[in-house]
Amino acid sequence: ITIYVDDIMERRIATAIRTLTSGAGFDTGKDNYDRPVLKYRNATIRNIGRKADQTTPILGRESTAGVDATDSYVSMYFVKHSATGFYGWQFAPLKARPQFTTDDAMIKRTLLTYTLGYWQEDNRSICRVYNIKNR
Repeated sequence: ITIYVDDIMERRIATAIRTLTSGAGFDTGKDNYDRPVLKYRNATIRNIGRKADQTTPILGRESTAGVDATDSYVSMYFVKHSATGFYGWQFAPLKARPQFTTDDAMIKRTLLTYTLGYWQEDNRSICRVYNIKNR
C-alpha cells in the first residue's frame, strides 16, 4: 500500500516520527536507490508533488468534506498497488512502425504505438482520508 500526501503532511509525519520514542509503527527505510523512504506499518508514504508550474500542489487544500476552497484541511490517499487492486495494464501489444527519415533527410525516426491504462480490480483499492486539520 502507498500513502500519497502533499508536502505539508509529509513534513508533519516526519516530525511525528522524530518525536515518537517507540516509533509507533513508523519507520524510515531505504528504496532501491538508497534514498530514505518513510513507512507506516509497511505502507510507503510518498509526496505526490506539484503541478507543472511547480507552485500549485496536486492535492489541493480543502475547506470541508473534500471541497477545494481554502487551505484549512488536507487529504491523504491510500492506494493498494497489486494485481488484485489498482494496477497498470496494456490493451494491445507494442507496435513499431518501420524507421523513416524526416523530409530534410537529417533525422531518422521510429514511431512506437502502445496502448495502456489503469485498472481497478477491487473497489476497495483506493481510500481517501480527508478533513485533516492543516494548521
